[in-house]
Amino acid sequence: MKNKGLVSICILLVVSLIMTGIFRIEQKKIDHQELEYTQKLNKKQKELATISKVTNDELLQKAPYDDTRQQVVTSQKVDEKAKKLFEILLTFGDSKEYRARKEKAQSLVTNNVLNDSKIFGSDKDVSGKSYIDTLKIYSTYRESKVYSSLADNDNMTVVVNVSYSSGRDNLPEATNHDVYKLQYNLTQDKFTDIKKIGNTGTVTD
Repeated sequence: MKNKGLVSICILLVVSLIMTGIFRIEQKKIDHQELEYTQKLNKKQKELATISKVTNDELLQKAPYDDTRQQVVTSQKVDEKAKKLFEILLTFGDSKEYRARKEKAQSLVTNNVLNDSKIFGSDKDVSGKSYIDTLKIYSTYRESKVYSSLADNDNMTVVVNVSYSSGRDNLPEATNHDVYKLQYNLTQDKFTDIKKIGNTGTVTD
């Protein structure tokens, strides 16, 4: 009986060693495949980035019409202004910084936007105190992706997908992804309208 028990244990050990060896071999294959996939992905991303840059540069250098070249330059300028605007709108840590957004944005938006309560509303509650300070609300701009149309009768439509983190005292911070539609006037060189049209997701840390 003892011999049978020893034989059984030996068999189990041998099987265990074989299975461990097979697992390690398979794991190495998986790790190698993951490394290859990662390297291929990085290569493709670099290629796409290069193609995007070359295409844009060639368009600027070889555009057959001045209007086309001007459209590209204008679009780039408007995209940068949109990013700068949302960095101002979505970055504050107290009531003082919240109210300062209006002055900082004056060079980027028209008066009707500055007077829009949905964008630059008061932070006062019914007691006259700042709810920003009372609740310790803060917001931090992260990044944005800007999609601008071609100019039409001196106006451009701009869609911005913006990401920012926000929170308040004693509550987890959340990362928000909001979508805005803006109108930009080329003559005034400013945004004339800003509307939030949706939210693509909110993640709580």
